[in-house]
Amino acid sequence: MKSRYFMAGGLGLIILILWLFVLVTPTLRQHHHLTDQLETAEKSRLDYHRTLQEVPELVRRYKNLIKSGASGRSHLVSREEIDRLLKSIRTTAGSHNLTLKEITPSLEELLELSHRHLDDSTPPILNITVDFKGTLANGGRFIEDIERSSCYRRVSRCLISNTGEKAVLSDITYSFEAVLESELTEL
Repeated sequence: MKSRYFMAGGLGLIILILWLFVLVTPTLRQHHHLTDQLETAEKSRLDYHRTLQEVPELVRRYKNLIKSGASGRSHLVSREEIDRLLKSIRTTAGSHNLTLKEITPSLEELLELSHRHLDDSTPPILNITVDFKGTLANGGRFIEDIERSSCYRRVSRCLISNTGEKAVLSDITYSFEAVLESELTEL
């Protein structure tokens, strides 16, 4: 009799284990899958809610851009502004007895400036590289004048090279960011 109870108990245990693997395991997998989908949907809902909260600000910006459309065209950088800045750099270098080799604004930046729509709060900026030859003292005074000017924003690079120990003149490359606005392009 005891063996029948053990056998019935063992059979019941086997049925219980099979029931767990056959019925419960797929249900748990489906539960985890649905939980993941709910988390994804909740993240999407929160993102959608944040986007909806940003809509009034975006509409306000759009209206401001529409209103400033005509005035925005007046903020495009003119060739005269760039020429005035480059002429000012040439004049300042000449006053410090420096020999200018090259003044190079980036062609890509010039093209971008001509196509970029600027708002009133963002002045156009141009990276300029000046290669010149002269004494270190005169070069230093020239760089000080550039850095004191209203168009100067910050230095990008400065490279000083000398051909020999007794050479008086040095080759200097100075790169900086210039703010291009008609009242600021004078050194």
